[in-house]
Amino acid sequence: MVEENSTQPVPQSPPPGAPRWMRVTLVISLAFNLLIIGAFLGAILTGGGKWRGGGHADRFGGPLTRAFSEEDQRILKRRMAMAFIADGDARGAQRRLMAELAEVLRATPYDEAAVTAKLVNMRDLLGQRFDTVQSVVSDHLSTMSDTERATLADRIEEQIQRRR
Repeated sequence: MVEENSTQPVPQSPPPGAPRWMRVTLVISLAFNLLIIGAFLGAILTGGGKWRGGGHADRFGGPLTRAFSEEDQRILKRRMAMAFIADGDARGAQRRLMAELAEVLRATPYDEAAVTAKLVNMRDLLGQRFDTVQSVVSDHLSTMSDTERATLADRIEEQIQRRR
């Protein structure tokens, strides 16, 4: 006969729902990510707004996007625009998700599951958009010669050094 050891602690399940500060942090983090990705995509697709004539269309994308030549940036911008058109109405879907999020945030009582579901939907949509950007950039890199990629790598390192 096996004796049970009654001195071992019984694992307890975590309390339901995350603390309020954690939910608020998640929402702020998602909003910040949306802002950065939106600015990145907007700058690429519109030619950079006030930086249009400055040589680098995108100041938000980090060392990689700044390191591309002006011609490469123009090519990438065209290819991303075409890819986003082919992807359909992602911008409209993003607006709808934001409107739905606003609606569930106003609901009383607060429905954490509904808010979380909307945030997950938004993350998934942004992930799809980022996947498109990644695919376009990766495809473009594969068309470059070894010398062009080495030059790009040098420019990336220069961008990193400038930001220190």
